[in-house]
Amino acid sequence: MFHNSDSRQSLDQQNSSPKRLSETSQSIISRKCRTQSSNDSSLKCSICKRFIVEPRVLPCLHTFCTRCLLPLAKQIMRENSLADLHSTSSRGSHTHKSCSDHKSDCDNFSGSNSSGASSCENDKNSLTSEQQVSKPVQVIVCPECNSENVLPVLGVLELPLHYLLRSKMIVAFQQPATCDLCTGEVVATSRCEDCQVTLCTFCSEAHQRQRESLLHEVISLQDAADANALIPRQAFCKIHTKRELRLFCLVCNILVCRDCCMDEHRSHACDTAAKAARQFSTALKEAIKKVQVLAKEASLSLSRLQNLEHRIQLKCTDVEKEIDKFTESYKEAVEQHRQFLKREVTQVRQNKLAALKLCHEILQTRSNQTNQVVMFTQDILNEGSDIELLSVVNLVLNRLKWCEDIPPIAASKVSDCLLFLPEEKAGVVDSHQMYGVITTQSVSPYHCVLQTEGLLNCRQYRKAEFVLKTNDCDKQQICHGGEKVNAELRSRDSQRLIPVHVSDCGDGTYILSFVPDSAGNLTLAVTVKDKNIQVTADVVMVTWDIQGKDIGLAAAIFCTIPNVLVILFVNKMFSF
Repeated sequence: MFHNSDSRQSLDQQNSSPKRLSETSQSIISRKCRTQSSNDSSLKCSICKRFIVEPRVLPCLHTFCTRCLLPLAKQIMRENSLADLHSTSSRGSHTHKSCSDHKSDCDNFSGSNSSGASSCENDKNSLTSEQQVSKPVQVIVCPECNSENVLPVLGVLELPLHYLLRSKMIVAFQQPATCDLCTGEVVATSRCEDCQVTLCTFCSEAHQRQRESLLHEVISLQDAADANALIPRQAFCKIHTKRELRLFCLVCNILVCRDCCMDEHRSHACDTAAKAARQFSTALKEAIKKVQVLAKEASLSLSRLQNLEHRIQLKCTDVEKEIDKFTESYKEAVEQHRQFLKREVTQVRQNKLAALKLCHEILQTRSNQTNQVVMFTQDILNEGSDIELLSVVNLVLNRLKWCEDIPPIAASKVSDCLLFLPEEKAGVVDSHQMYGVITTQSVSPYHCVLQTEGLLNCRQYRKAEFVLKTNDCDKQQICHGGEKVNAELRSRDSQRLIPVHVSDCGDGTYILSFVPDSAGNLTLAVTVKDKNIQVTADVVMVTWDIQGKDIGLAAAIFCTIPNVLVILFVNKMFSF
């Protein structure tokens, strides 16, 4: 339905442009760049640092010269399932072969005992993902984002051309237009849209006075809204070099010309490039909205990470000042200790910043990738023609889908907690007892654990002990002592306080001991840094007189009441 004689004649008319305009398009890249565009980095290849020649787009959407990409391609062996290999070869056959050739390849793959489409389908269904084969593939590591890009079957030369960038190059390098009718180099001031020629003032007036060109549309070059209107933004078929790409194969998802549609793609559904571009533009706009959200989240996470890095820097600086102030009075004896402490802070700084740097690099890469995809897609949507959009639409959709499928990055677990404890013993240096240690832990009273095993044998006039283990907010035991721990043991009946001794073990544990002087119910409350810990125990002590027995019996009955530990003791009673 796209192959009538009128459309062929229209294509031939568009391809037959004036000789002067054709020569300008061919030699435009070799001309000297204007001052305005000489510093435009978007037109330069990041590999050779020169203006891009024959720009090719990688799957990661970065663009480089074709000649710069060729030496970067390398072949590797990659594990693929036979089913994946079959599907890959099928896709490649659609792209580079005719439909009949693809069918013969499928028949050969299925074996000599199979025939036709049914044997190909049966063989494809018999393949399983467990059958792994090594397949040679060509890859390129992008110099910009360091991502590995798998190349098509034909390598670099099969990558899509960046038609939009090529059009921008032509605009940037173009020289002032000259009259196409004058023999000398006369500056053109207008252009005839019907004849496709540029005219000077004299030729323009004469052109509009002639009978044959009286009704032609002549526009002023100064009134042209876009410089791109002066350049034929066309893309021609690689096979039929004189045919413009104006159709889109809906089966192979590639641009085709009129002859391709009648030959290799004769049995495929094709549509005009304009209609296909409108459909894909809608899909791209929907996908870019999701990627924009991801890009915004990555930017916010990067900002929070930078703030955390700044706080850690400030914390480290403050701790170093505290260390210097504490050791000032021990100039000679504690100099070695001071250097040791500073080395520990440096190590903490390196460890924390190394972890932050890793998160920073991941978020920076994520931000660069998503921002690059957004900028590239917006550039294609806003400035690209239908042909330019469709030439890279598969790459853009794949990249947008890749951005959507990236798993979210977990929040950084690096803490800015860094404390200097000047009252903690740190060892002996030159026969002087040193004080002061560095810690990255901070005690959390809510996560402290009271081990009440020592209360099981709690008897009158006998010493009872139990252990308090201090933890941080991650439920990790504190590796140092020096915390402010208080315990209050009170009789429920008389509200009389029973002294409790707290012993610091120096490893994050504290031994609490007391001697009950009477039987009865006792209430125990423990605080760390003047804050109650999560568990508070009620100890119920009962003495029972067993007549006719000289052997003391002890039994413990536990009641599972929240925050209450009830202990019943049966003991021998002595009468005096």
